[in-house]
Amino acid sequence: MDYYKVMLVDDEEEVREAIKRRLNWEELGFKVVASAENGEEALEKAEKYLPDVVMSDIHMPFMDGLTFCRYLKKQLPGTKFIIFSGYDEFEYAKEAIRLEAEEYILKPIDAEELKSVFSRLRKRLDEEYDRRRNIESLENYYRESLPILKEQLLIGLLEGRINAGAIGHYINEYNFDIKAPFYCVGILEATAISENDRVNPQLLAISLKQIVDEQAGKDVEYRSLNYLGSVIVLGMLKSTKEHQVFTSFIDSLCKLSSKIMGVDVSAGIGRTVGMLKDLSR
Repeated sequence: MDYYKVMLVDDEEEVREAIKRRLNWEELGFKVVASAENGEEALEKAEKYLPDVVMSDIHMPFMDGLTFCRYLKKQLPGTKFIIFSGYDEFEYAKEAIRLEAEEYILKPIDAEELKSVFSRLRKRLDEEYDRRRNIESLENYYRESLPILKEQLLIGLLEGRINAGAIGHYINEYNFDIKAPFYCVGILEATAISENDRVNPQLLAISLKQIVDEQAGKDVEYRSLNYLGSVIVLGMLKSTKEHQVFTSFIDSLCKLSSKIMGVDVSAGIGRTVGMLKDLSR
């Protein structure tokens, strides 16, 4: 990122201006984006500017610096605090530590000390930013991988490789909506009518699945996937009586696909089961 945003909070304008002038902020990787003269004003501005760092005096009218920091910590938990005061009092320092303030600085503020404080803070912020960016990158990759993970789960269920006790965990983890009272599995396969029709079986399967998915929701709720050159259709049934509805649905898919693709399409249908762990049967 280009710079981290800083907000200065002090009831004396000359103090705020003096702090601004003390440092070459952008050279250190920071930029002062807002200032406020009390905690109430600072809370409003923090909501608008979303500062990465807040540097606040303790003694201010209307709302003191420590109270302000407590409120802001709830509002913007990732914000870093630097507390400064003209009083070298242990209770203030102890409260600043409890609030997880990055630094507790005594007035008058020395330019070199301030530069050292923000240099350390820049390093900590960079490390957190990189860690957060890596986590976000992994989360994005995980979200993009979810369709593949769901297909792998279905394949594992069909092959009987998923431990019964882990099925619920995977369904919740992948946010996979396949819960139903009963299930039935249909397998469709397309083959060229003539040996002269040289068509890649995988391409036939992809075309077949596309046709299957276009029929979604017309007769019965289901999930589909390509599997070893075939298309598997998992029927999610409300009752065992819907087995006949599912059979008719698969039959209509065969006829429609054969007509559209100009190939033979055949299907096999399993019996109804009441649990996902029994799909392989």
